[in-house]
Amino acid sequence: MASSRPLRGLITLLLFTVSTFNASNVAAAAMSNCKCGYHDAAADTLFTESVIVYFNETGALPLNGLEVQEYEHKYEKGWNSQYRMGASAANVEVGNSTSNRTSLEMHILPSSPKHLVVGSEVRTSRQDIRYGSFRSLLRSPPPMVLGGSVLTMSLKYNLTEATSLNLMNTKDPKKAWVNFLLHDDFPNPSSGVGYSNITNITTSPWDFTEYRVDWTPKEINYFIDGVLFRTMTKEQDKKLPSVPGALYFTHWSTGNYFSSQGPPPNKTVANVGWVRLFFNSSTMTEDDHTAFDSRCHASDACPQSDLTLRGATPYSPAATLKWKQIDPPRNQHTPALVIVIICSVISGVVLLNAIIRRLPFDKVRMAKQKLRTLRAPKQKQHTSPYAPSLQLVSDDATYSPPTPSIYSAYAPRSEALSLNEAAVRSSVWPDSERLSSAWATPGNGMTPTLRHASREDLSIRMSAATLETAMTRHPSMAPSITADPKGSGMKTLSKDLHAYFTAHPLDSRSESPVGTSSGSSVANGSSLRHASTSKDVDAIEQMRDEPPVYTTDVIDYGTEPGKGYVPIVAVAPLRPQHAQLENFHHDEADRKSPEQIDEKQQISEKQPAPPKTEGLTNAPIAAKRVDYLAGLVALSSLLVTAIHFSLTFIPAAVNPGAYYHYKSEIWAKKIIDPYLLNLIWIGPFLMTSTRFLVASYLKSGKLLGVAEKTVGRPFRLLIPITAIAMLEYFLMDSGALTWLEYLPSVTWSTWPFAVVPTTFGNFISELLELAYLIPNAAPQITTNYCTGVLWTIPVQLQGSWVTLLGVIVIREIKTPWKRFGYYAFCFLMHWYAVSWGTYFYFGIMLADLDLTYKWKPWLYARPLAYYPLVALCFCAGFGGLTMDLVTQWTNVNYSTWEYGVHPDIPTGLPIMFTGANSYPEYFVPKLNGLVFSMGFQALVELSPLVQKALSFKFFVYVFPHIFTIYLIHGFIYWSLGAMICVYLSAHGFPYWLNLLIVAICCYSTLVASLPLLTPVVETLGKNVTSNIWLFASQRPAPRRPTLFPFPDDLLACRGTTALDENLSKSDKKHVEMMGRKDVEKAVVQGHVEDDERAEVAAHELHEEEVAHELEVQRKLSVQIDREAHAENHGDHHGLRS
Repeated sequence: MASSRPLRGLITLLLFTVSTFNASNVAAAAMSNCKCGYHDAAADTLFTESVIVYFNETGALPLNGLEVQEYEHKYEKGWNSQYRMGASAANVEVGNSTSNRTSLEMHILPSSPKHLVVGSEVRTSRQDIRYGSFRSLLRSPPPMVLGGSVLTMSLKYNLTEATSLNLMNTKDPKKAWVNFLLHDDFPNPSSGVGYSNITNITTSPWDFTEYRVDWTPKEINYFIDGVLFRTMTKEQDKKLPSVPGALYFTHWSTGNYFSSQGPPPNKTVANVGWVRLFFNSSTMTEDDHTAFDSRCHASDACPQSDLTLRGATPYSPAATLKWKQIDPPRNQHTPALVIVIICSVISGVVLLNAIIRRLPFDKVRMAKQKLRTLRAPKQKQHTSPYAPSLQLVSDDATYSPPTPSIYSAYAPRSEALSLNEAAVRSSVWPDSERLSSAWATPGNGMTPTLRHASREDLSIRMSAATLETAMTRHPSMAPSITADPKGSGMKTLSKDLHAYFTAHPLDSRSESPVGTSSGSSVANGSSLRHASTSKDVDAIEQMRDEPPVYTTDVIDYGTEPGKGYVPIVAVAPLRPQHAQLENFHHDEADRKSPEQIDEKQQISEKQPAPPKTEGLTNAPIAAKRVDYLAGLVALSSLLVTAIHFSLTFIPAAVNPGAYYHYKSEIWAKKIIDPYLLNLIWIGPFLMTSTRFLVASYLKSGKLLGVAEKTVGRPFRLLIPITAIAMLEYFLMDSGALTWLEYLPSVTWSTWPFAVVPTTFGNFISELLELAYLIPNAAPQITTNYCTGVLWTIPVQLQGSWVTLLGVIVIREIKTPWKRFGYYAFCFLMHWYAVSWGTYFYFGIMLADLDLTYKWKPWLYARPLAYYPLVALCFCAGFGGLTMDLVTQWTNVNYSTWEYGVHPDIPTGLPIMFTGANSYPEYFVPKLNGLVFSMGFQALVELSPLVQKALSFKFFVYVFPHIFTIYLIHGFIYWSLGAMICVYLSAHGFPYWLNLLIVAICCYSTLVASLPLLTPVVETLGKNVTSNIWLFASQRPAPRRPTLFPFPDDLLACRGTTALDENLSKSDKKHVEMMGRKDVEKAVVQGHVEDDERAEVAAHELHEEEVAHELEVQRKLSVQIDREAHAENHGDHHGLRS
């Protein structure tokens, strides 16, 4: 019995060989009878070529007309493709190990540590397939529990010229489905059908089922077991595939959550039972088609339904080559190309010129001049230790005084002034320690310059005519101008002349003394430009519009033989706001610590007091820059960019459960992420912006500032966003984000995603949504914009209304305990309502404490209250961040617990009782973020050490560019960064080195783009917004004709004389008869007579006015005489009685 088994096997093999030989003979005979092609009567299609393979009739590989592929992709396309595809010939075999019938078995292996999933692929040897009917018997990958895979039948030339039919088992067998895709479309559920919904077929989708794709120039139809499930026509998709390619069978997985949800954890197999392909060849020429049409008819073709057909039609070697498009001749495009090049060069030159003109060459020249000034030999120019003497210089002398840093904080900015012979160049210097001898005669080596600057740089002039006027009215002043006894060429003014100019201030634009100036401010911003605190800036802006008044000040005392001390006078601007500014500076002094105040007093006691001058006003002291607030905002912005960089390239350092390249990413998630890569850093940014928003109203109580911010706030935010978004969409349309879709297969992060809006109307709708969206929600534009940063715009905009309304109410609550009780009530209600309003109210409270209650001086004077409060703020800030650290190590999510306490909007119940309790979305405020922001913001306000750290110069440099960084950093990451990352990964760079190069390139590009984009952003934001406010708050100027002040017909009457314009048609004949010259002489004579009559009338009017004045004076004299007579008569009567 046992000995008969080998014999039986041999007989079976012989029978199989004979049957295969007979089948091949039959197939060859069948193919020889189908020289007129293959016809489908139902679809009325005729195709000339075929490839037919039954794998149960095939002994082994290689297969007739099919090729097994081997490859390993360096990257993969797909927004969610976290794995790369590969194929190996070892994964393809003919057998029946997984079913009862012999088939082509296509295996797929689990993923490697480098996220490479090696599957299997077979394609046709021919790559000339263009249109046809493609039928195959396929068996889906089996149901899986932990991961899925895809069996695909696709016709493909490239990603855009492709169509595919995909069988996906997914992780959950209940969600297994078939989808039908064109090009490289996203696998939407609408493009397929679930296995559970395929009920009108005779077999189960999990078993062998026939699938069919019919491709014609007009449409593509997809069938399952002979039932049509989807049709795509040329009308529906103008880019219907039309390029020849090959047919592929692929078993693959890229981990796409929206398709297969793989890869599988174990080796998995999918099966192909048979393949029947009928198609046309792109290698046929026009002559071939003509010959075929003349030789064959549809009735002569073999039916496609004939199951006896086998094998493949013969083909030439050209059919195995990939199709290449023949480019049309380019000579006809040469003129257009030349024009484009010329225009591009001109545009580049113009742009380069604009950039060069914006370069700070003036600052470089000023720096060089300052250096020469400092190196010049010093000469003593004044006679007392308190101020320089007044200098009178020649008419032609033009000087550049030293920069403000050499003088003091009070001095105007550098300006070049041309002074007349008796002109007085004046300013106020409070001490001599910061003076330079550069303010001297032309012999000191300074280069005369002239600067045509704004009205702020206008000089204050006092000419010889002014002095002469003063000496004429006060003769005692004439001998008062004396030479400096020290021989310095200086001249001094006497006390009488000083008193005169004190009583008659000078207008900066006039040569005569005036009581007050009605002009606009001159040099009014010089000593105020360094102010950056919200308190001082708002007050200075309020005072800037007040008219200037000029007065004199004694800046030195010289000696004169026989007279002793003689005052040296300087003309200085005196503004009505000086008294208010002094209050500000007193407030600044109050805000200093007691130690600083005592130290300042001790220093002042050591210095000798200057001579007293009564009735004179000191120059304003420049307000200090609050650089630490700028540094805080800049730090928050930079940390947000770091978070987005990590989400894009190092997801495991931010997202829990993300795939990691190195284990160090897990440690970064547990240690660094809670403190530096935490989204709650947005809180200090919101609070700081609130402080500047309400400062002016808390000080002044004027609603004008509130109205201005209410009008300008939406435009300040949305106009730059609109411009940058349009720029990004233009670049995205140009292919700037081409490599972003390949990035997930390299970084293993699915966070990056951005597509251009489908229509311009959608773009406008998304922008308007930013203005009206009520937080908490994510606007739709976050899916179309590079990084989802724009979700904070609705928070800031809606928070602005909360802030501006809230500060009006708060200022009206005068009692402190009631005011802070109201703060506490707002904190509690906004927190419970899951609102960002708590952040804004806390920002109002900090501004209120600083501006209204002066809490800093009060705390500095009480160390027992100051240091415990600072420690409490530190603990709150540090503890808010540490809560996320505890979650990383204990897996206890406190944010989920806290979120469950808040109410569910639809039901009104706590969220924890609705079954929807989960970790809150990124746009929802969290309690630990609120605690951190409150503590850290208060610590910044109170701690000089933290303020010094945040005043780092780099942060101060970044601060003016934060809005630009906010808008463009994501685009740089997702365009340049994605391209570099994918390229370096494809060339085998280690991932750590890849990331280092990407970070350097991205941040260098970001910094380099700031000088170009920030002026645009600021122009569109601040300047346009200020113009909108002016249009809204001021009455517009009266409308003038376009040609004003010229006549409206100025252009229409060119070439005609005034005589032609004034003559009618009937008079022109008379002109021709008399002669034009005679008429013009007559007209001129008439004008002369008119002028004479006008002069006579004016003279008569003048005589009448003079007569009227004389009559008024006569009547007034008579009235005075009568009153005097009556008074004398009354006195006489009194004496007599």
